[in-house]
Amino acid sequence: MLKEKSQRSTTRTQSTRTKSGPGHLKAKSQFTCQICGKSFPTAHVVPARFVRPAIVDAITVEYKNWSNEGYVCHEDLNRYRSEYVQKVLTEEKGELSDLELEVIRSLKEHDILSQNLGAAEFQDFTLGERLADRVASFGGSWTFITFFASVLIVWIAISSIAMIGKPFDPTLTSC
Repeated sequence: MLKEKSQRSTTRTQSTRTKSGPGHLKAKSQFTCQICGKSFPTAHVVPARFVRPAIVDAITVEYKNWSNEGYVCHEDLNRYRSEYVQKVLTEEKGELSDLELEVIRSLKEHDILSQNLGAAEFQDFTLGERLADRVASFGGSWTFITFFASVLIVWIAISSIAMIGKPFDPTLTSC
């Protein structure tokens, strides 16, 4: 029992030393981009093994020392992605349109291509179009469906009660 207790305390001491000693690997907080050579935090780099092979091919043309064990920053990766997209579109279509060039530029700069276009379009509608949209949105709502179902049920009930006293077809009462 004493020997077992002694072994447990030795194991605990060794594991404590390992955590704080020079042999312990701490989580790396900065990574160096293989392309630009700058250091970045984990959130701003991508492991090279996750980069698509077609993009890797484009990178290795310029950087012969590319390694799948390294990292690449978002800025450099996006530059190569946009160059790849531009190359593919050019090969497929020939000359690029202004819209396609705008898409490629936004890829490089992380821009948003569109805002809330619904609000801008709604301002250009006429009064009749806006009214029709509001009626259509109410007509498809659960509030309208519930209200309409209630009205139908009440109407059926009133009509059924009225038919008991005075039937629509008098020949039915003689049966």
